Amino acid sequence: MAPTARGGAGWSARRAHNPKVVGSNPTPATTERSSSSPFVITPACVRLGNMRTDVRPQSSAAKRRHEFCDPVHDFISVDSDERRVIDSPPLQRLRHIHQLAMTHLVYPGATHRRFEHSLGTMELAGRVYDVITNPSATDDEVRKACPEVEDEAQRLYWRRVVRLAALCHDIGHLPFSHAAERQLLPDGWSHERISRDIILSELSNHFEDMIPPVRADHVAKLAVGPKKAKDLPFSPWERILSEIIVGDAFGVDRMDYLLRDSLHAGVAYGNFGHHRLINTLRILPLSADDASDREVSLGVELGGLRSAEALLMARYLCSLRSISIESG
Repeated sequence: MAPTARGGAGWSARRAHNPKVVGSNPTPATTERSSSSPFVITPACVRLGNMRTDVRPQSSAAKRRHEFCDPVHDFISVDSDERRVIDSPPLQRLRHIHQLAMTHLVYPGATHRRFEHSLGTMELAGRVYDVITNPSATDDEVRKACPEVEDEAQRLYWRRVVRLAALCHDIGHLPFSHAAERQLLPDGWSHERISRDIILSELSNHFEDMIPPVRADHVAKLAVGPKKAKDLPFSPWERILSEIIVGDAFGVDRMDYLLRDSLHAGVAYGNFGHHRLINTLRILPLSADDASDREVSLGVELGGLRSAEALLMARYLCSLRSISIESG
């Protein structure tokens, strides 16, 4: 393969006229220097002064991490298995679905799509999972209710499930978002039901091919949550993990769309201290006085209370101006 490098006008001219450098069969020993460029070009490297940069193509085994540059979360890193799911047609379709439907007619910058929101939700879900399953953040009551946190293999498996569920939570959305959903879908159908069906059908092979294999029904349950999958049983562990994504209080779906929608709409009131909030989230045991059939719930330490309040206020202010209210 010919080397790839740029070094000014001299290099461009030599690249255009010297088949030894850019031809289909470059001479292995070829070394070229442009009279007007500081670069030394060889088939294996680019040298600038004392600095050498290897331009050999990476093998597929070496390239296991991939990054997306995101305006909200900087760089979002995924592995090769997650990349294959991202490259699948159901996920790529989201590149053409506006996150805020027709809102860009009033807020011209709000042209972002559900694809980047799905990536951002996956990124935040992984961060929250790492925080709440940290051994230093759990006590005996939590470990008794959720024994998975003590098993390293289980923790790694469910981390993958949480990230995939967050990535796929919106794949059932129609164009024009919730407005179209109410008009076009028959009774009993929602984007959550469509997402669940796609996960269990079109994407199931991608999950089965992973190492270790991931169960599609686990991904589907966490992606839609117990409120939208009342026909499925949820363990206390699965309830907590689904709450990471679609929870009413601290769901990362909501966190990402508030941050992302306010950024692209050009308004300030969707911002809140999400880094602080995520770092203070915990799995908390419920007291006997709590009227709930659950043993544990997702909560926040006292140090994150102000950030939690800011999240609720951001949602309230955005809903007043019709930003993000249809975004989840």
